[in-house]
Amino acid sequence: MRRTPAAISLLALAAACTPALAQLSDIDPNHKYAWGENIGWTNWRDANGAAQGVRLLPATNAPRFLAGFAWSENCGWINMGDGTPANGTAYANTTGADHGVNILGNNLLSGLAWGENIGWINFNTAPTLMAFGQEARWDPAAGRFRGYAWGENVGWI
Repeated sequence: MRRTPAAISLLALAAACTPALAQLSDIDPNHKYAWGENIGWTNWRDANGAAQGVRLLPATNAPRFLAGFAWSENCGWINMGDGTPANGTAYANTTGADHGVNILGNNLLSGLAWGENIGWINFNTAPTLMAFGQEARWDPAAGRFRGYAWGENVGWI
């Protein structure tokens, strides 16, 4: 069988793109919901069959950041970030074009998520909640988020 350079290039391109297209949410299916008194349950995993659910990027390095969407039946999509911070390592959160949630080296969350129907959600809650052990954070041992984030229009999530 004779293979043309174009066919080989196409196969190589498809193989290179497949992992990015197939990447699913990093959220544990057993811990995919978060509760907000004013918005109800949010699902952090199942956006577009988990293909657009919340992911932790990069896969192994710290600090890390979030990408993807959570879904609230009452408020719609909540964007955790697009996965491409301007500096490549963390969202600056100084403009709407470079917003998202960061995971700091100590696993605390910081930064902003955006919901079209609810506005900004602030994950930098350590200054307010650390004394109570309720600051927004990633728990790598359990593979889940813990604590609370604040939305001016929706309260604590």
